[in-house]
Amino acid sequence: MNNETISFYFNWLNENFVAKGMNETLALGLSTLINCLFVVILVALFDVIARKVIVKAFRIFSNRTKTNFDNFLVESNFPKYIAHILPLGLVWYFEPFLFDGYPFISKVLKILIDIYFVLLSVWIIRSVLRSTMNYLNTKEKYGDKPLKSYVQILMIFAWGIGVFFIINIITGFSLASLTTLGAASAALLLIFRDTILGFVASIQVSVND
Repeated sequence: MNNETISFYFNWLNENFVAKGMNETLALGLSTLINCLFVVILVALFDVIARKVIVKAFRIFSNRTKTNFDNFLVESNFPKYIAHILPLGLVWYFEPFLFDGYPFISKVLKILIDIYFVLLSVWIIRSVLRSTMNYLNTKEKYGDKPLKSYVQILMIFAWGIGVFFIINIITGFSLASLTTLGAASAALLLIFRDTILGFVASIQVSVND
């Protein structure tokens, strides 16, 4: 389905309301509301179906493999996060047509979609890191390693990058963004100071070993 066809369907209600004598402003608002409800229902159904299919497929796959790493992925909600990408793609695709008559709302919605995608990406990374940590904890070789500290450090970097992208999405690469990022980084360093120091100490111990 091309863009012209989608645009035709989304404008069909508005044109029919106007043709029947409804005020243009009211017709645009009412048709936009109905289109939004339609997209919300469609995306919600697609999300439920995608989540069930992907989670079930992942469970079947994990039961057939010898390694238990994929089991940890299922436990950390990795398949569910992946399933959310598909409905998000639908929202991203329909967004330009939904609020064609409301540029400001369209712009805000686009920003929210991009921010959610960044957050979803960080959650997926967190899921993979936690799964890796839990998997390695089952190995005797890594029993004495501070895997949790490693994961925390990597998550600090992941969230830092995520915050950077969110700031970029909202404000662009401005001086204010860089200043805010620097302040956020400093705050994170203070919050996770003990974790970072423990991470450095564990590396030194590992090197000495």
